[in-house]
Amino acid sequence: MDKLTAIKVFLTVAETGSFTATAEQLEISKPMISRYVALMEEWLNARLFQRSTRKVALTDAGEQAVLFCQKIANLTAEMEQEIMAQQGELRGVLRVTSSQMFGAYHLVQAINQFLRLHPKLNIQLFLSDQQMDLISERIEMQIP
Repeated sequence: MDKLTAIKVFLTVAETGSFTATAEQLEISKPMISRYVALMEEWLNARLFQRSTRKVALTDAGEQAVLFCQKIANLTAEMEQEIMAQQGELRGVLRVTSSQMFGAYHLVQAINQFLRLHPKLNIQLFLSDQQMDLISERIEMQIP
């Protein structure tokens, strides 16, 4: 079973005070909620809830676990947001070559504008009127 899902279930049960409400909120069956809570209790080797027929309340260990689990949940959400924000973000080094005349008059300004939009990208521009060996020079793009 997934421990991150177990943490999410545990925190939701702690918030709602109910296995049934948690099952409805997370759209998971009530027996699965019980399994995830049991996984958390087994993992931490502690009883996390006092259960009655009407209410679920955190034990001292449960209250302590909530603090740590909230940190884990927050870090997980932050990681997901950061990684998703980086998707599509241009980064790394791009080596480009062009003729001196074309590069000086057209590429330099265009590359500077492009780099303002993509600050984590590093473009190395090589201007030369002589033929370059693209493979040995590790050039990714040649603009005549």
